[in-house]
Amino acid sequence: MSLIVPLKPGKLGVSFSGKSDVVVSSIQEDGAMHDCPVKVGYIVVSLMLSNNKEITNFDKIELVRLLSENSEDPNRKIKFLIAYPDDIEINLPASENLGFVIMQQNGRPRVLDIAPDCKDKELISAGMVIDCIELPSSYKMIGYNAEEVKTLLAITSSVEGRKMHLKSPQSTLSEKTTKFDSITITIPDTSDGDLGLKLGGKVATVKEVEEGSPLVGTVLPGMLISALRVPNGSEFNFLPGYLLTEALEE
Repeated sequence: MSLIVPLKPGKLGVSFSGKSDVVVSSIQEDGAMHDCPVKVGYIVVSLMLSNNKEITNFDKIELVRLLSENSEDPNRKIKFLIAYPDDIEINLPASENLGFVIMQQNGRPRVLDIAPDCKDKELISAGMVIDCIELPSSYKMIGYNAEEVKTLLAITSSVEGRKMHLKSPQSTLSEKTTKFDSITITIPDTSDGDLGLKLGGKVATVKEVEEGSPLVGTVLPGMLISALRVPNGSEFNFLPGYLLTEALEE
């Protein structure tokens, strides 16, 4: 699929890279193309000028020269081939508002409805697949569905340094897994003894952390609980989810 974009006079505020193909590598926020429907990764096919002149087969240096020489041409346009990078990493704000919607489509969690004021709108495109959410604690949620991704983002909305890894719309999800460093926590006292955790698995694994849990942001979905130590010195190792749930309720 291609896209033809009319160019404003003057400098565009766009950088290009590539050897065989000239590719958009960055778009300046205050540049003339900031509000155009062009994304990083799009490939330049041709430059169109007045008198129906269309130039193709150039490298990035030649393209920059042509754009400069014809900067005041009111009819200049660039034809782009819409292309997606294999993998993009973006930094997420510490906010519930990410600037886009996450929905499950065709068995994969996707970015949709990108807002005009989204800070990453030049990097991401609607339909891209969310493959991984990474937290600054080194926790990674990989290959999960949209609801699971949204739940994690909701309970960590105040966390600085979150990252999202996206793949092209045609990509398949990576195998479902979580990665994290081992941690030891002290179980907080609660008035009703409810920690807000849902556990399952042959070895207790966190299935869900409820919004009001005192362990929100510390214990995360997919974490495996290998041991429970109680005040009398006893230790229980590798309990199944239902037994650990019973032990925590006692």
